[in-house]
Amino acid sequence: MRAIFNFLCLTLCSLLAHGQSLPTTGDYAHYSFALDTNAQLQVGPVAEQVQSNEYSIQVNGHDLHQGVTLHTTQAEALFLLTPLGSKQQSPLDVELLQLRYKNQQGHPQIARRVSQQLLAQTGVLDNSMALQTTADSHPGAILLSTSQPLPADASYRITVKEKGSAYILNLSVDNQNLLAQQRILARASLEKLGQSLQIQRAEATLVAPDGELLPASVKISRSGDMYIRASAPQKVLSPKQGLYEIRLQSVAQEDQATIPRDAKLAVALTNKTATLADVFLLQEKILYAKVGLLAEQDSRFEIRAMLYGTNADGQLVPVMESHAAQTLTSGADSILVPFEQAILDKAGVTAPFKLASVKLFDQHQLGLLDTKLDAATLN
Repeated sequence: MRAIFNFLCLTLCSLLAHGQSLPTTGDYAHYSFALDTNAQLQVGPVAEQVQSNEYSIQVNGHDLHQGVTLHTTQAEALFLLTPLGSKQQSPLDVELLQLRYKNQQGHPQIARRVSQQLLAQTGVLDNSMALQTTADSHPGAILLSTSQPLPADASYRITVKEKGSAYILNLSVDNQNLLAQQRILARASLEKLGQSLQIQRAEATLVAPDGELLPASVKISRSGDMYIRASAPQKVLSPKQGLYEIRLQSVAQEDQATIPRDAKLAVALTNKTATLADVFLLQEKILYAKVGLLAEQDSRFEIRAMLYGTNADGQLVPVMESHAAQTLTSGADSILVPFEQAILDKAGVTAPFKLASVKLFDQHQLGLLDTKLDAATLN
């Protein structure tokens, strides 16, 4: 991937050799690509939202012999069982798994029993088994059990998936890219047809890229909204090492029904190694941006700048995004970001020009450090 990136940078760099004098030593590289002038672009923080119609619980072999209570909100539900660890003497036998109603006689109708081999054909490769109930089954509390001899302390994860359920857990963050010193904030709600339900119980955890479990708090409002807060760990692992994951488990109550739902959402945490300073948009032989930054330590920094130009109707429209990267030592410095004349000509735009967004990245971390919106204009 790095070889392809360097090839593109060197190729596109030659297109601008006739313009502003750019660095010719070190590892400086840049490239530009055109934007759709009719596009509605995201220039601010990147928000993220996930929706979930499922939940999971962890049980042991003794629990499965006694019967595990699972709550469903619709007739057709999928029950996925996955062995955990290495204490199992033998894999689960899907034919020995049983479902029965907890508070009434009879058994849910099982549409199919899915073996490990069949699940593997769909990409599930973790020794899972599955049961699925039919449209003739009733929602509510269901007991799942097995007559198969199992070690009492063998661990299993049971996941209940309810595709098409009216009960949805929404989990969101306003900004998916955070600095190490920033507090992680997320919001969630468990809804039925867009209406928030009253939450009975909620727990959250922050999972580090290396698997470490970190505490997170959940505050539940009277309206049922959940607010998740977590402090960044003392030692932050950069996006190069993976993303952190917010995990939320919640349970709502509606009339006599219990509705569990789980969700997880990824965020990036980056150690602060530089900040943006003054940004100038200049026109000499070519149009370019001079982006100042203050580096706290040596690294290879990258600037991404989004350029808007004025079309024939006098409207500012997106034209191109340009990237430039260079290794810098600690202290005050700047990176030049050129904009290709060929892209400007094809878009048919002229001054005034505007930098709608300038972003600073640390390539050694693969993390976003700073952003300036409406960074500079040139009339």
